Amino acid sequence: MKNIRINLFCTLGLIPLCIAVGTAQADSVPAKTDVATSAQSLTAATTKEEREEHVIKLMSQYAQVERILLQNLHDSCSRDIKDNTYYSPLHAAIFAVSNWRIAQADDALIEVIDYTLDQTSLPDGISVFGDYFYPAIRPLVVLRVDVRKVIKAIAQAENEKRISLLSWVLAERLGSDLPKATEHLKAEIERRKDSQEKKNLSLAIERIGQAEHSSDLLPLACRDQVKSMPLLDYILRTGKLWGICEMAINDAEGTVTLAVPRYTGRGLKMTLYDNENKRVEQVTLKVNQHCLLSDNRHSFMKYLIKSIKDGIVEVEVTEHFDARSFGKEVTEQTETMAVKAYQDTDTTPDSTDSK
Repeated sequence: MKNIRINLFCTLGLIPLCIAVGTAQADSVPAKTDVATSAQSLTAATTKEEREEHVIKLMSQYAQVERILLQNLHDSCSRDIKDNTYYSPLHAAIFAVSNWRIAQADDALIEVIDYTLDQTSLPDGISVFGDYFYPAIRPLVVLRVDVRKVIKAIAQAENEKRISLLSWVLAERLGSDLPKATEHLKAEIERRKDSQEKKNLSLAIERIGQAEHSSDLLPLACRDQVKSMPLLDYILRTGKLWGICEMAINDAEGTVTLAVPRYTGRGLKMTLYDNENKRVEQVTLKVNQHCLLSDNRHSFMKYLIKSIKDGIVEVEVTEHFDARSFGKEVTEQTETMAVKAYQDTDTTPDSTDSK
């Protein structure tokens, strides 16, 4: 048995929640655990003892996942660094520690800070942001990496590319406040004695001084790879609405029902809003009603139903992309197209195990 002390930081609205569990028996948890069931059990608990039991179980499950994902990441950093294709083993390992908020992954992420995705390996129709091509940088911000650790990495960086990317992380951690990032770096120069470290910090200050936005710190090739209207192109070529895994048409009632993927497929992690701007997982629309599929940051797709007849829906599609944080402009384009009913596969992650 192995005693583990876990500090789990969660966010509920704007209230930070910190749950510390001592001596959780992580190794006693079966290999396959159902975290969702444990979470639901916590909600349904009626006594303090039951709630305490379920919290400890959740912490143990989290510890188990944390240990596995960290090991995956460390192994992949050394084994798969040369595979820079979309969802390569390393790309997937980085995604996993970010989504599970594995704070202890920060050292490994800094080590592969300049790991770069091959643009040609991305699926057709996927919409990405400039920082997406460097998978390790955004997770460091999400995991709230210690600013001092980032500055240390800048001082010890082996090349200018790493300095630029780490400077981006520093700026983002400070709320895109470039002057504040410069202040931190200048203060660090005073404390450093090594000439190369001083040179690296000075170069970071110079790069930040030349930038208008934190996105300007990304290598030029990366910023140039941001596509303008890739989702419309996907719809025109495939006849399917991007981010919608199922379209069901009811000619008799004059409605069309759209559903977003829950487990796999394009548009995963996007948010669907109905005609009244409410979050939903599927929406039923009539003529002249619309829905929005949004990342809640830079882009959205608007689907406006123009007509429903003979198993065909005429949809006015608007793709909106705000690239100002990448040093570019807001772009918007609208096309009207006919779409037939369809259904894509959207299986649960463990569906293959149950067969």
